[in-house]
Amino acid sequence: QKTAYEIRNCDWSSDVCSSDLAREPVAVAAAMESALGSVRTVEVTRATRDVEIDGVNVRTGDLLGLVDDTVVTAGTDLFTVVTGALDVAGGAAAELLTVYRGAEVPEVDGAAFGQTLAATYSRASVEVVFGGQPHYDYVISVE
Repeated sequence: QKTAYEIRNCDWSSDVCSSDLAREPVAVAAAMESALGSVRTVEVTRATRDVEIDGVNVRTGDLLGLVDDTVVTAGTDLFTVVTGALDVAGGAAAELLTVYRGAEVPEVDGAAFGQTLAATYSRASVEVVFGGQPHYDYVISVE
């Protein structure tokens, strides 16, 4: 049996598609909600003021690492902040890390960052795409 990420277009057959179409919409929606529950979200943004958030001391200009909207780490080094957040989000066990590059992050920087994450989290496939989000340098889905 393959995960959704291992299935390519050539793997689909009419019997697979027709069996999925035969399922009740409520069952399909329940399966989708169940799968969504296993996805964690890491966000990286910058602090605009000195504050303590979720028990984390933050200084103006620090990078904030959030997991599912909760601040879990802060600091000045991108790699340290992201790996701290990914560790909380289960990055070591992840099969897929999808990195959405923010509007202000150059493509070359996003690609280099993705390569660094791939070397660190070698169990996971790492994909980097342009997300275009204005206030977050990176949003990373952990699956």
